[in-house]
Amino acid sequence: MSQRNIYTIEQFTGTRKVIGGAFSPDEKSIVFTTNASGVFNVYRMPVAGGPAEQLTGSLTDNVYALS
Repeated sequence: MSQRNIYTIEQFTGTRKVIGGAFSPDEKSIVFTTNASGVFNVYRMPVAGGPAEQLTGSLTDNVYALS
């Protein structure tokens, strides 16, 4: 018999999604879309490591990166 996982609504809505990913022309960073802020926005992260920088700041409408 399989075991079911039960999640709280906070856990379910707190799940982050990451969409796409494209390298910058100099290949030093990658741009991607995530809903870490609550709605989808565009972020940039250095390939060498370090924190992601939010590039768009929409609070209501989703914004997606294009590659």
